[in-house]
Amino acid sequence: MSRPAIHLSVIDADATHTALSIVGLAVAAFGLLVVYRRFFHPLAHFPGPFWASVSSLYGVWAFVSGGEHLIHRGLHEKYGPVVRFGPNELIVNDPYMLPLIYHRKADKTEVYAPNFGIETVFTWLRHQDHVAAKRRIAHAYSLLSIKNLEEYIDECLAQWISALSDISKDPSKPINFARWAEWFTYDVISYLSFGEPIGFIAARADVRDLIKNYSDASMLLEILALLPKVSWWMRKTWVGRKFLMAKAGDRKGVGVIMAERDRIFEKHTRDMEKGDGSKGILLTKFIAAKNADGTPMSTDDVKAEALLAMIAGSSTTSNALVRLIFNILQHPSCLSRLTAELDAITPTLTSPIPTFEEARTLPFLSACIRETFRYSPSTVQFPRVSDGLELNGKWVPAGTSVSASPWIMHRNKEMYGEDADTFRPDRWLEANAETTALWDKYDFRWGYGARKCLGRNIALMEIYKATILFFKHFRPELVEEIGFTSSGGPKSTTLYIHPRN
Repeated sequence: MSRPAIHLSVIDADATHTALSIVGLAVAAFGLLVVYRRFFHPLAHFPGPFWASVSSLYGVWAFVSGGEHLIHRGLHEKYGPVVRFGPNELIVNDPYMLPLIYHRKADKTEVYAPNFGIETVFTWLRHQDHVAAKRRIAHAYSLLSIKNLEEYIDECLAQWISALSDISKDPSKPINFARWAEWFTYDVISYLSFGEPIGFIAARADVRDLIKNYSDASMLLEILALLPKVSWWMRKTWVGRKFLMAKAGDRKGVGVIMAERDRIFEKHTRDMEKGDGSKGILLTKFIAAKNADGTPMSTDDVKAEALLAMIAGSSTTSNALVRLIFNILQHPSCLSRLTAELDAITPTLTSPIPTFEEARTLPFLSACIRETFRYSPSTVQFPRVSDGLELNGKWVPAGTSVSASPWIMHRNKEMYGEDADTFRPDRWLEANAETTALWDKYDFRWGYGARKCLGRNIALMEIYKATILFFKHFRPELVEEIGFTSSGGPKSTTLYIHPRN
């Protein structure tokens, strides 16, 4: 009876030995990888923290911490203008390096890969593909094209101000301005894209939880962008596409917004067949767009660009609007000067809602907007693939990810002065033509080079006009001393609003 026990013990010992061997090999392989990345990798001669040089998880940690921009600044202060921030990634803080990194033939990194479907003008990685995709639809986003849709923005503005006026009748009742800003920008972009607003302002609520679903998905999408191998597995494998990729009809996440897009797209298609569709909207122009060979864009491509417009044209714009309003409120002298400027121009306006051209003539408002874009940008890193270049006297091999942050670039004291960490709109009014031209050349708010944000004309039109009407009609009051985050955003977005007249 003792032999089977002896036999089993031998098997257990063999299994244990095999398991330990596997673990040992894994540890050894990891150790060799760490040694290679730290000491023999082509980027080993660039300074940076140990963990960043051996694992991409360092970047994920920096992002999740909520203080990524401060971590970047601290690293630059310690290591210099070019820092190794990942096994194959560098970050820079010198604005004069921007043209070297973001030239017209620079490819995007896997950070931009489409984690919820078809490629768009924003997600194409190769610059050749981006040029072809941009050529199809750039006209839809031109300033002339957007001016032709300005009346749609005005309709949303009138409805927004009317709804806020109702709220202001009870000035003791505070509002969450961030929500109202989101409702406005989401209604505008859906109106411009599809010829009808989704109805956030009318409902005074998050319709079908569309905003919440995108917000909930954003963190995961950001983390996936920082882990390209995980992102690749999700996009390229059957299991990933089947069970993890967002799809229209999902009960939560981006799939909910995709379903909303499909619903409006199908309605628009039916209306067009009847001759009732809106002519100048973005969707109509996407449908009419042609590929380089003269063929029309596919339905999937049209839907993908429409989804991009909905997502990219809403949350970032509302974020910028919120930061602008609260920067002004936090500085009473700025508020006084802005309201005086608005009161002075009101008699000269051609209509109750100023045109975009009229709005852009206001010097102090323009200075406040530019200073908000500089001081508290709502965008983060813009990585590109190096094709081989020299930075700070060291060679960066082809294939390296090199990126910069608008927050870091716009706080550069050599460029903007010793008070670069201060919100001061007057810097834009005091600067001479040469300095302003320099700031324009290295402006990073919308990205840099050939891949600047296509929707910037829409965002600027919304921000200028909404700010004018908000301060023209209301006297907002901070509920409390809110304070600001280190990135320049308000810690609280609650306001009392009182009618001005």
